[in-house]
Amino acid sequence: PLQPSAAAMDPPPEAASAAGSSTSPLPVLLLAGAALTALGLIALLIVRYFSSRSTTNINDLFSADSYAIEFPPECDAYDELKERDGVEPWELKKALMKRAVAGIPVRNYMQEEEQKIRRLYKKTMVSTATWQSFQDALASVIEEIEYVTAEAEELEEGWGQQVWHQAAFFYRHFITMRKRAQDSAAREKQLRNKAKKAQEDKKKQAQNLKRQEEERVQQAERAAQELLAMEEKKHKAAGGGGGGG
Repeated sequence: PLQPSAAAMDPPPEAASAAGSSTSPLPVLLLAGAALTALGLIALLIVRYFSSRSTTNINDLFSADSYAIEFPPECDAYDELKERDGVEPWELKKALMKRAVAGIPVRNYMQEEEQKIRRLYKKTMVSTATWQSFQDALASVIEEIEYVTAEAEELEEGWGQQVWHQAAFFYRHFITMRKRAQDSAAREKQLRNKAKKAQEDKKKQAQNLKRQEEERVQQAERAAQELLAMEEKKHKAAGGGGGGG
């Protein structure tokens, strides 16, 4: 199984971290408040960043015929940033959190896939090559998990135990916000379509009324012409009869 596994699905233990020493509550509260403020700013930046990404589809990270993983670009971005000189710790923390958040869908996928592929392999319903491909991919994911955990601990003591909790929390928050945005966009589109249809219906109704009015005018003109023709015919008939007497 993936290690660490289900822990990534839990909310961040801010409350637990705030429950420190009872002998000096004020410094503890101040430190906890500062940490939460910094964490909130990082979360805001991460949510904005991932909202601007073109895709978070897990299928984009795997090839169609194997479990060969292409890790998200946030991995290389963090490594490149780490190699630069004069990088502030908070910049590395933000980049590492982006990396962890981007890795959450990969972790979730592998956790779900592990149970399925293991069951199918026991029933000889997948090939040995597929099984080995999955094992190699799983090893890569576990290596990534351990690397991020170690980097977080190096950047801040104790953060290694929390980084994946926080990443899962931010990822769920991002998914919720994206769904809200999609639902809002769908509602706005529906309202626009409804208003457009109402406008088109109104235009069609006006066109129908105009056509009906034109038909009434044409009918009236034809009736008048027919009446004039009948009067003229009657007049000619009356004049012809008088000449014969």
